Amino acid sequence: MDYLDKCAKLYVNSKKPSIRKIGRFNSSELCSIIDYRLTPEKWFHSPPKDLRGAKNISWGLYAEKMLAKWFEAGERKFRMYGHEDKDRPIYKINDEIDIVVLPDFEFEDRVLECKCCEEMPDSIKSSNIYQLEIQSRIFNKPIYIVYLGRKDHKIFRYKQSDKTLKVIEDGIKKFHNKIIEYEKK
Repeated sequence: MDYLDKCAKLYVNSKKPSIRKIGRFNSSELCSIIDYRLTPEKWFHSPPKDLRGAKNISWGLYAEKMLAKWFEAGERKFRMYGHEDKDRPIYKINDEIDIVVLPDFEFEDRVLECKCCEEMPDSIKSSNIYQLEIQSRIFNKPIYIVYLGRKDHKIFRYKQSDKTLKVIEDGIKKFHNKIIEYEKK
């Protein structure tokens, strides 16, 4: 591993992990929970990112900052949400379960979610559907996703789906119950 690779891993893994609160989930982790069967142990104690993950996260941070500069140059007003925001949008599943939503860019007339990818998809990737569904429920405006590659980009509009929402609600309830069981041990 060369020095830059080492630095990338150190940077991404140096951030303090957020303190988990039972019943509070991030929309960006819904696919990991529902489709990839994230375990309660890994949810509480996330393993460090490998080199590929560190590079993708770093590329994403850089790309979002550049997009913000482009939008500012184009005189578009927008809001970028961060983890430090106290008024993060929340989708309530029930009295015990909330999903926190932090889209990359909220404009007056739309929301834009950004993903950096190694290969450009031909449609919305299945790993992004749940996050976009929850965004569509919170913001009640058109939801777009832009895939940013090193040389190209593609933008798709997400269409809300009651069937997808049901999958999310059922999946997150099952995971919440696993978290509660894990905590009892």
